[in-house]
Amino acid sequence: MRRNLGDFVRFQVFLNHPFNDAFRGLAEAMSFAIVAGGLLPVSALDLTASDRPRLEMLVAAIQNCHYSVHDLSRSKGEGPQNFARMNMPIEMGMALFHAL
Repeated sequence: MRRNLGDFVRFQVFLNHPFNDAFRGLAEAMSFAIVAGGLLPVSALDLTASDRPRLEMLVAAIQNCHYSVHDLSRSKGEGPQNFARMNMPIEMGMALFHAL
């Protein structure tokens, strides 16, 4: 049975953080702190449905979370052309827009 996530909005926290192995310990610590505080962590890793666009799932997740936490410490360029992935700042902008 699938539950309505809207019923849990005031208990959910959207986590926006790097998913690489170097950040795993901090990500687990954030999730632990959120659960210890009686809340439910939600991240983009939880969003897996091949029949829906990823952006649509991110918008729904952000809308169904009362709080959000964003770690942009790893938003820097990489590789020979110093390209940076901008998904994390964009997700933070989406959350700010939703909050307003």
